[in-house]
Amino acid sequence: MSTRETIVGIYSYLQLDDPSLEQVAKYYLLYIFNDHELIDRPTLNKTYISSLGKKDIICHSQYLGPFDDISEMNRFIVSICMELNIKHVGLFSVHDYNVILEKVTNISDLWTAIKKHCHIVESNTDKNTGGFFGKFFH
Repeated sequence: MSTRETIVGIYSYLQLDDPSLEQVAKYYLLYIFNDHELIDRPTLNKTYISSLGKKDIICHSQYLGPFDDISEMNRFIVSICMELNIKHVGLFSVHDYNVILEKVTNISDLWTAIKKHCHIVESNTDKNTGGFFGKFFH
């Protein structure tokens, strides 16, 4: 699997401190990136609304959500894969990603560790998956 076929999502479980938001603690994606750049927010926002049928997206520069649970986040990630024609997405909690960062010394080692240690969400852009959601964890 090449880095061109892979994007990485970093998530956290957050309680937002903004009193204008009537949200309880939920999952939020903090970053989604490939080996060159962050995935653009307009694409993420559009896919969030269309794939989950939600309009209560939190438009903040530091996170995307809310997601009720990991399963809902996985459905969103599969939709991003389909939208961008990406075959694999590594989904990490902030803690798990930081553990990997502490162990690597260069970008090549980082991508090797990502491929080795993450759960891979495969979309149906890979013709061998056999179903709409394919294999969620590979």
